[in-house]
Amino acid sequence: FQPFEEGGAGADVVLRTGALDDVEAAFGMHVMPVVPTGVVATRAGAIMAGALSFHITVRGRGGHAALPHLNVDPIVAASALIAALQTLVSRETSPLGSGVVSVTLLRAGDAYNVIPDTAEFGGTVRALTHEHLMYLQRRINEMAPALVVAYNCQADVDWRLDEQPLYPPTINDAETVQFTKGVAAGLFGGASVVDTEPVMAGEDFAFYCLKVPCTFAFLGIRNETLGSVHNLHNPKFTLDESVLYRGAALHTAWALEYLRTHQPAAATRGKDEL
Repeated sequence: FQPFEEGGAGADVVLRTGALDDVEAAFGMHVMPVVPTGVVATRAGAIMAGALSFHITVRGRGGHAALPHLNVDPIVAASALIAALQTLVSRETSPLGSGVVSVTLLRAGDAYNVIPDTAEFGGTVRALTHEHLMYLQRRINEMAPALVVAYNCQADVDWRLDEQPLYPPTINDAETVQFTKGVAAGLFGGASVVDTEPVMAGEDFAFYCLKVPCTFAFLGIRNETLGSVHNLHNPKFTLDESVLYRGAALHTAWALEYLRTHQPAAATRGKDEL
């Protein structure tokens, strides 16, 4: 079994062991609360984003809050930087492209009358192509120190690659997608198989797609009657367990049908002779 699915790039660890050296294709699936329950959704090309996480420390000079002119306030500088980072998507990403820069944590000080020495914040960067992800990373590296120096501060950017390695975009192979759709339609009917837009979440399965043709799909679990409507990573997330059999059946069918239809010609002839 693969280790470290959530954040530790376990699929990359598996690849480096050589476990996929003789593998011809890979199939993966994730439940999705925005897709109607029981529906299988996928697409050719990018289906999930590449992802990086960052932690930025802004350094100033602390002191009494009643005497701000004697201090260098890192909170003001960090606030300006947080606002400026949003322009990387709104003004430096094509309106027809896809990118995300989200600040998700912010820490500074522990007293009401003291300006702290440092302010820290962090978040995530997402893009549907590796090139765009690298562009956003480069611009954050450039913007952080350049902007806070206007406030007499310094900034350090940590990309946390030891704790959470870069995840590449998940890119589905077009031919393999057609195969997976056909198998799913054969099991559940054509109405239960739909195309989907990409989502900006990241996925460990993406590493396998760098090695072999693959398909990653979503299994819908949205069921308003059961309350299965809350998004992934939401504390109120509820799973419609009635459709789990479809996921198990689909994984089994993908494997069996792929083996049946992709046997080497020599193996097929030998079986016919028997």
